[in-house]
Parts: sequence; structure tokens; C-alpha cells
Amino acid sequence: MQQVESVSTGSIPRISAGVCALASFAVVVLTGLAAQNAAGHVLGKALVAMLLGYVIGSVIGMVLESVVRGHLAGYAERHPVREAAGVPAPDAEGAIESV
Repeated sequence: MQQVESVSTGSIPRISAGVCALASFAVVVLTGLAAQNAAGHVLGKALVAMLLGYVIGSVIGMVLESVVRGHLAGYAERHPVREAAGVPAPDAEGAIESV
């Protein structure tokens, strides 16, 4: 029987925050350097963009985590595990042992 592994609490917001922060930093650095702006000016703006990207990514991650947890809770409610409901689980060949 396969078991669904759960994601630890808070990992989705942390991951999405990091990804959004790094992506926004990279975009600002690349566009600033492509426009031939001064490196100090580009890095200053990139750090601000990274901070804003982290905050926005955290909010997106919290919403996403809430949606995923709600979906998993609904799925678990609609598809209870047989052993938890008092019904024995089938063996490898699909036969249910009689008690």
C-alpha cells in the first residue's frame, strides 16, 4: 500500500519565497546591467526587489499551502483508509483476510 508523504508545515511558503526572491533579484540585475546602469545602483535596486520578492513569495506560498492542505483534507475525508475505518486491508493479491 502506498503512503502519501506530507510536506512539513511552512516549507511551501519558504520555498516559494526563496524562489521569488532569487528570481526578482536576477531579473533586476540582468535588466540593469543590460541597460548599462552603474553596478552599485543596480545592486541597490536588486536588493530591494529581492526583499519585495521574498514577501510576495511568502504570501503566495501561504495561500498555496492552505489550498494544498484543504485539498488533502477533503481527499482524506472522501477516501478513508480501510484499516482506519475498521475494515481489513486487502493483501498483495487483493484478497481480504477473514477474521
